[in-house]
Amino acid sequence: MDKIVFIDLETGGLCPHARVVGESVYPANPIIQIACVVMDCDTMAIVDEFEQKVKFNEHECDPKALQLNGYQRSVWDEHGIVKGPAREKLSEFLKKHSTVEKISKAGKPYKVAMLGGQNISNFDIPFLRSWYDQEFFPVDYHCIDTMTLAHLYSILIGCKFPSLSQQKLAEHFKIEWDGKAHDALADVKVTAQIYKVMIEDLKARISWD
Repeated sequence: MDKIVFIDLETGGLCPHARVVGESVYPANPIIQIACVVMDCDTMAIVDEFEQKVKFNEHECDPKALQLNGYQRSVWDEHGIVKGPAREKLSEFLKKHSTVEKISKAGKPYKVAMLGGQNISNFDIPFLRSWYDQEFFPVDYHCIDTMTLAHLYSILIGCKFPSLSQQKLAEHFKIEWDGKAHDALADVKVTAQIYKVMIEDLKARISWD
């Protein structure tokens, strides 16, 4: 693994799948913005980034989620693209930064990307897998979750975070960030910085004696 692709989504709600409540059927909440930054694992430097707004049906969203994410219809009309092309653009970006080697069932070698993110296991990955549906999602099955990493970090060094939220971790590590912005690109840059601070600190604490 030479690179980590940190990813963050803004969505129109918290449900990645359609659900049935009583006799009512509620659609899945859509992904409305995707952002990534790519970190070189050797230098810990950001070497590339990606951001795309995705056009969506407002009726499939929780109005509170759109308000929280700062949704402006005029901005999405100007900069957004529909789901299919947005998914293709993300796939090309992921393939560009795929460094995890795999072997197919037919014995053919290929590579996928290593994803990272804040609470990515419980939030972003379910949305992305639903979004890709039957399409090939070019990422490794494993991912790097900064929330999980922060939990392990607190155990290893004996510190206690007020919570493992992105805002509290950013405050603890003195990373500048407006936690109320809810912009995917701004958020994912903070995630990458949180990862970098924890990994560099852990490496500095390792004794080779």
